[in-house]
Amino acid sequence: MEKSRHPVRSINKGRCFKEILSLHRNRLTSRYFFLYYSSADYPEVGLQIGKRFLKKATNRNKVKRLIREYLRIHQETLPTMKFIIGVRKNIDEVELAELKICFYHLIGKFIELCK
Repeated sequence: MEKSRHPVRSINKGRCFKEILSLHRNRLTSRYFFLYYSSADYPEVGLQIGKRFLKKATNRNKVKRLIREYLRIHQETLPTMKFIIGVRKNIDEVELAELKICFYHLIGKFIELCK
């Protein structure tokens, strides 16, 4: 895969979400997160962190900020793909440090897969 020279864009349209989520074979999972991906000309990311898994809005926003910050800092190492990152199960009781480790591991697997 070619490395990104573009900033990471957001996926805003529901149609794009459905298109990527329908590709069940292009999926990676970790203990708390999932990642669906498809090819693209530049990196695009969508976040799917619902109230069902994180009850408080402040906690949802912390997780979103964690993901966005990682992607901003490491945007040059990201492959040129569309991907959606989401929460798999209830993580209200999980420490933020453990979520970071789990997310970094998932993104590491994704980058290795796309090389």
